[in-house]
Amino acid sequence: MISSAPGVELRVQALERGLTSLLRAQHPAGSWTDFWLPVGTSDAWVTAYVGLALHAVSVCPWLPKEPRHRARTAAQHAAQWLLAHEHPRGGWGYNAAVSADADSTAHALSLLARLGQPIPAGALAVLRAHEVAGEGFRTYLWPNPAHAWTRPSPDVTAAALRALHDLGDLSTAGLHGAWTATLAPQQTPEGLWTGFWWTGPAYPTGLTLEVWAASGRPTRPEPPTLSQTGHAFDLAWQLRAQQALGQPQAAHTTAHLLSRQTSDGAWPGAPILRVPPAHPASIGVTLTARDDRRVFTTASVLRALALDDPDSGEGSRPRRSRITAAPPHPLHDVVTRAALAAGLTQPQAQDAQTLCAYLTRLSLHPPGLWPSRQLTALSGGLPLEFSCVTGPQVPAALRYAAEVGDPFLPPPARTQSGLRVLEDVAAHLGFQAGWARLWPALRILTDPMNAAPDGTRFTVWGGVNQVLSSAETVQAPALKIYLNTLHRALGGGRARIDAALDAAGFAVSDRLRRMLDLLGQAGFPQEVGFALAGQGQVACKLYYELHGWRPALIETLLSLTDLPARPEVLKLEIPGLIRAGLARKSRSGIGLRIDPVTGDVRELMVACAFPTPLLPLHETVRRVETWLKSQGDDPAAYRALIQTLLSTWPDQHLPTPAMHSLFTQTATHKGRHTALYLRPFLQGYADSAPI
Repeated sequence: MISSAPGVELRVQALERGLTSLLRAQHPAGSWTDFWLPVGTSDAWVTAYVGLALHAVSVCPWLPKEPRHRARTAAQHAAQWLLAHEHPRGGWGYNAAVSADADSTAHALSLLARLGQPIPAGALAVLRAHEVAGEGFRTYLWPNPAHAWTRPSPDVTAAALRALHDLGDLSTAGLHGAWTATLAPQQTPEGLWTGFWWTGPAYPTGLTLEVWAASGRPTRPEPPTLSQTGHAFDLAWQLRAQQALGQPQAAHTTAHLLSRQTSDGAWPGAPILRVPPAHPASIGVTLTARDDRRVFTTASVLRALALDDPDSGEGSRPRRSRITAAPPHPLHDVVTRAALAAGLTQPQAQDAQTLCAYLTRLSLHPPGLWPSRQLTALSGGLPLEFSCVTGPQVPAALRYAAEVGDPFLPPPARTQSGLRVLEDVAAHLGFQAGWARLWPALRILTDPMNAAPDGTRFTVWGGVNQVLSSAETVQAPALKIYLNTLHRALGGGRARIDAALDAAGFAVSDRLRRMLDLLGQAGFPQEVGFALAGQGQVACKLYYELHGWRPALIETLLSLTDLPARPEVLKLEIPGLIRAGLARKSRSGIGLRIDPVTGDVRELMVACAFPTPLLPLHETVRRVETWLKSQGDDPAAYRALIQTLLSTWPDQHLPTPAMHSLFTQTATHKGRHTALYLRPFLQGYADSAPI
């Protein structure tokens, strides 16, 4: 009898054996071949497809490091082969004997994007050219409309939309709209999607539901009715469909797949590919092809297994249940009011409160003694800090960062407790793919906590950026992770950053290396920040601490970017509060947001802490508002957040310990953005929170 829920050890063994089989079949130049048709065997299409499967294996969080490294190396080899064998007119096809097509090109672009490889502009243009407005994507771009191969189909459309989303060319909101317009109407009464090139519906159904999950699950489709007795290829894509829908049958399907693995680690091929006649009126026959090398099926199974969650008792059921009720705290109400003040709707504000309550369930749990500089080195000894951003094209949003670990534990245990909280929140938001990609980097950056000084007060923080959603577009909040590099205590911060970026698949350009060298000479790497969003999207920001604002350094750094800003727009001065001379003598910071694909810097940020206030709070607020207006910024977001937090302060008319924490100026391709970081007042809250 087949086990209904195979354990982690069995899955690891199956994945490692399957990976070994797949790597044996890789040609020395980096490609794979499979199938046979009158035009020959397929190389580019199969190589891109297998490379995507190996990428999934390389970021599998429950797989040991060695097989993950082998998978990533092989996937990178495949990507280099694809870049060297692009079609002369752009894109990729079944092989070099036929035209480039949207399906092969989409798989290749997804692989390149996920590995952080350069994206050929011609290939993206080829993919976009295959789009039929309102209908989806067609395989071939031939002028005869009667040609059956030039009509949009769900399998090609789903692959193309996934690729555009992977590339960042299509936002999650855009993916949501495209799925609803082109794929949702094509579901059959049985809950399936049929493909033009496939003998069965499992692949087009599984891939379409994968895109549906990545788009934010706009409307729940009818559950598909798929046979449990199909080929291993069909079972693998049936598992992907069950994972997307959170169906408990996923564990049973996984067991079936494990039972069908052969002694050499592969899974048996099958006649899964079909090639219908090019013209409906032709007398040609439909050809079928088997993946006799077993590469295509084995890759499909490996990807499905790697993307599964063996820790879940029922396959890959959505892990939203991990977010459980947290002990109530008065600060949770402040988060709700801040969300409403930022323009979020009441339901969005309630979701924001639930999320914050879980993020802070350890740090705000009694017996909290906040504020306490003994427990945290950030935000003036407070475990929570809000921010608001002004500038061109800045959307309304709730933004905050918080201590997520248990502050009463020693640094290693505190770090692990915080990572567990963040992993649960990532799963709750549907960001498992992004978490899996970042996990090797997180391990590299947090392993040194075992040698951290006992008095370390900053290990890991989390944060949320919840943008206002409309009735048409539901956007999940971005999840932020902030990690102490421990460079000041242990040294070696730059080496750990380099290793972490490599482990997470971030490109590092020569210009970025030069910038990091300059920053290392002027200061030290203090913090690494990551952000997660849907469909495995991740971002990274590096923070360096310096003694004093360095205008000359900033000018040099800007010259190493493509940012349009002039050095003077990043001036750290607020009239009546912070003079440029004081900023040059005070602790300051520089942050670099990295493009994961090119490795260049997308944003350059400078930061300065507010000095100990000598003015009443209301006067500080007035001077900040005046300064924002002098920059041409609308202070409404700042004013709304101030009004929300004022209710937590005992007397706004007296000099206070400092509501204002720090401010930043950021150069972006959209212009300069200003961020102000503000603290709530927490004294006296600890005793009121029930245990």
